Amino acid sequence: MFVYANVYNEWAVVLGADDFSDAHNSVKIDHLIVNNAGAGSGAVLLNYVLNADAFIVAGAGRGGYGLGLNQVQFSRISGAATSTGGWGMWLGSGYTIANTIQGIDLEESEWCLVNTSASSARNTFVSPYLNCVGGVYSAAGTDNILLNPLFGGATQVPTQISAGFKVTQ
Repeated sequence: MFVYANVYNEWAVVLGADDFSDAHNSVKIDHLIVNNAGAGSGAVLLNYVLNADAFIVAGAGRGGYGLGLNQVQFSRISGAATSTGGWGMWLGSGYTIANTIQGIDLEESEWCLVNTSASSARNTFVSPYLNCVGGVYSAAGTDNILLNPLFGGATQVPTQISAGFKVTQ
């Protein structure tokens, strides 16, 4: 499924309510490709998604968010995410726990991966490709793992982690 949007300061595709009032169990997403050209926008936001198997390519306009995870649990996610001058992937509010994010391509952003969730825990990023000015920024969470990351040539600051992530090469 292809979604082309041009909304500003909004997400182009949102699965689930912002208040987590509607759990989405056993979600299967094959080849969701979203491009939101609007500035300060987001491409794809997952709210309260459980046991998902998702391949998502999420591109957002300048200063936005490619792929946002809010209370995503026990899921497998792959694909790509980007936002020029923004964040490729964001771990936001809610309990984002026990996910496997594998072989994801995070590029062309100010930060490839940003974690601001105090309740993110035990997420495993397997062999991600990070090619942004900043690789991983994390100031919250517990025991998330970045396993065998590949930092591209554009990466000036591979990690800025004060809490939440461990990196294993």
